Amino acid sequence: MLLHQLRKEFAVAAVPETSSEAQSIAVNKEIQMITINTVTYVNDVPVQDLKDDRIFELIARTEGEIKQLEGIENKPKALVTKIESMQASIKELIDIMDARTTSGV
Repeated sequence: MLLHQLRKEFAVAAVPETSSEAQSIAVNKEIQMITINTVTYVNDVPVQDLKDDRIFELIARTEGEIKQLEGIENKPKALVTKIESMQASIKELIDIMDARTTSGV
């Protein structure tokens, strides 16, 4: 008898009492949005946490390192690749700064 009573309570609890309640449940399910964010990190720091001056410092430091490496007369391929990678990093930092300026961040 107890088992039958529990089944009856479960069945009643699972069914919405009114049609407006059922519509409310359906609307709430439709409203839930999925948000996907992509975060860019510079040296393990989210870029939005970096101040402009810090990005300028990174660009200047990397440019200085590139000048020093370019001073090597006999460049192995690995060094050329490293310099190109560093130049690409500078380009990415510049793109980040330009995006900030454009978006007003």
